[in-house]
Amino acid sequence: MKKKILTIIVLFFLFSCNQNSNNILPKKEFINLLIDIHIADGYVVEKALFDKDLENDSTSYYNSVFKKYNINRTDFDENINHYTKDFTEFEEIYNEVVVILEDKIQIVDSLRRNDTTLIKNE
Repeated sequence: MKKKILTIIVLFFLFSCNQNSNNILPKKEFINLLIDIHIADGYVVEKALFDKDLENDSTSYYNSVFKKYNINRTDFDENINHYTKDFTEFEEIYNEVVVILEDKIQIVDSLRRNDTTLIKNE
């Protein structure tokens, strides 16, 4: 009887480990998700410097990003695991994420410079 129960438990465990949620995002959507995660992370880190209570609430920012892509934390982890299986592909993904984030930073910096110029001219 113990062998049967142990066998059932082992089979159940093996079966459940092989299940995927089928929430693997297409590559481009995964890239956009990572960009949004990094933007949220930057916001949380910056605000946490001034508001210690925000550190405890950072999960809500990440959950908002997950909601935008119709996934949850488990799905996010599965996507990370899926895309990190091929290091070369993951490196390409992150290179694209970095390029896009750097472009966004340049746009924000440009807007800040323009705001400063407008303020000085008033």
